[in-house]
Amino acid sequence: MNSFFSMEKITDTKPQTYRGRVKTDPYIEETGERIIKRILYLCKVRKININTLAIRAGLTPSTLKSIIYGKSKNPGIVTLRHICDGFNISLEEFFHGLLFKDR
Repeated sequence: MNSFFSMEKITDTKPQTYRGRVKTDPYIEETGERIIKRILYLCKVRKININTLAIRAGLTPSTLKSIIYGKSKNPGIVTLRHICDGFNISLEEFFHGLLFKDR
């Protein structure tokens, strides 16, 4: 029986580290990278910069830049909704396309 269904106590609850930094979930990192690529792509297509998008989205430029530069690795759905509002698109349109399809 695998450990998921067993009642065994999990002994290793300490987060894994690498060079003193806590390792993050690779799925979150991958999704975060795709969100960044999508935002930058839409900015390029619509010929707007990050500051203009931030104003249109009702966000501070520092909030948007923290997403773009990877400091905020897992932006919340409300923040993404604001970004979509800045682009005048729906969340569905934001996540539509090959970038977010499972491979």
